[in-house]
Amino acid sequence: MEAIASDYSAAPGDVININTTLVNRTSTDFRIDKIEFPTISADTVINNNPDTNRPFSINTKIIIPNSYPISQPYWLINNSTKGLFTVLDQQLIGVAENSFSIPVKISISHNSQVLDFTIPLLYRWNDRVEGEQYRPFEIRPPVTANPNQNVSIFSNDNAKEIQLKLKSSSPNASGEIHLHTDADWNISPSVIPFSIKNQYGEQIIKFNVTPPKNSSIANLKIELNIKGNVYNKSLLEISHSHIKQQVYFQVSEIKLVKLELNKFSTKIGYVMGSGDEIPDCLRDIGYDVTLLNDDLLDGTDLSVYGAIITGIRAYNTRERLKYDQPRLLEYVKNGGTLIVQYNVASGLQTDNVGPYPFKLSNNRITVEESPVSFINPDHQLLNFPNKITKNDFDNWIQERGLYFSNQWDAKYTTVLSGHDPGEKDLPGGMLFVNYGKGVFIFSGYSWFRQLPAGIPGAYKIFVNMISASRYNEHSSN
Repeated sequence: MEAIASDYSAAPGDVININTTLVNRTSTDFRIDKIEFPTISADTVINNNPDTNRPFSINTKIIIPNSYPISQPYWLINNSTKGLFTVLDQQLIGVAENSFSIPVKISISHNSQVLDFTIPLLYRWNDRVEGEQYRPFEIRPPVTANPNQNVSIFSNDNAKEIQLKLKSSSPNASGEIHLHTDADWNISPSVIPFSIKNQYGEQIIKFNVTPPKNSSIANLKIELNIKGNVYNKSLLEISHSHIKQQVYFQVSEIKLVKLELNKFSTKIGYVMGSGDEIPDCLRDIGYDVTLLNDDLLDGTDLSVYGAIITGIRAYNTRERLKYDQPRLLEYVKNGGTLIVQYNVASGLQTDNVGPYPFKLSNNRITVEESPVSFINPDHQLLNFPNKITKNDFDNWIQERGLYFSNQWDAKYTTVLSGHDPGEKDLPGGMLFVNYGKGVFIFSGYSWFRQLPAGIPGAYKIFVNMISASRYNEHSSN
């Protein structure tokens, strides 16, 4: 038995067509009594005795109630606390996944014995490669709004254009977008009409955000007003070949961050490792970032870059670095700045990550509120071009750092130290050394988490690392 919807999703208020099919594979005389949709209060009386091995099908049209809940994983319905989901229905605790968005109850009888089965409403289609495929039927908001960035950083007073991608789950969806944030930020326009004709149609909406003069952090809330109802969700889809397709819905909002940031105009080369969002974060504050593929690493003139940054686990995942590491160190020697982010100690492509020896370990600081000490408060990374204070380590997320160094050549200078509660101090999270005319920096601190989260202090410290080779030029003036 199976119940198949005519589409893979609908919104509250929509009509959906359902084809329910049963096949009796036995010679026993079963009677199909009733097909119910218990969460929608709809049912159909059948009273039919299907023939053996002959499919029996019935079409049903139902209307999704306006108050029907969307297909949200139960652990994401309520706001989470730090490190914990909030689940109000305790009977759901430990359940691996949501129950069916629309369950279908089928009652079958034989003589006086009644058998009740509950099956999920599914959508079925044919893939040209994989053949017949299924996915759970979903209830979606009528329209979702996905911003092109969840965090927007403003490093000056200029306005920025921000885009929203609206996606409709219902045909002929129209209404207004209402944008709300703190009074010291300016949104223009703050109310925007939209109209999407087709189901699953999309519309791009653009608006401008002007920051305040001073440092500020605010949330830009996005609300869609449709026929008097307010919706505020973005759509996230998970699609992998080894699991069923799934969706979930986050609150549609953008974190706005105005920084008072001193920086130099610098062209940056970025060697992507296992993948992170730092290049986009640096572009967001005005840097010109080039992703260095293997060909560029081999053949480009590295001197055009004011700084080169290797992404997380680049020395574990980029085989080409074992051959191009001498070029990178020569780049430093000639006046460049090379910043190496965290790598795992095992499986390094080269033993010479830095110009002088240092070893990586499994040491990390997992508690992001752990105090950070300044080993040398006068060090340039804590003072140029931005003055770093203890407040710049406030509001960090998900660890201070990971895979710190535990052994290093005496030529390296340590800058920061910290530790988890009750554990030993770890000064090997940032190593600095002048090499030739340039600077080499290793940092295991979790910039790849802090920058995408819009942590102001993390941006200030990262900019100081990028600007390291300009320090002598500045101090000589």
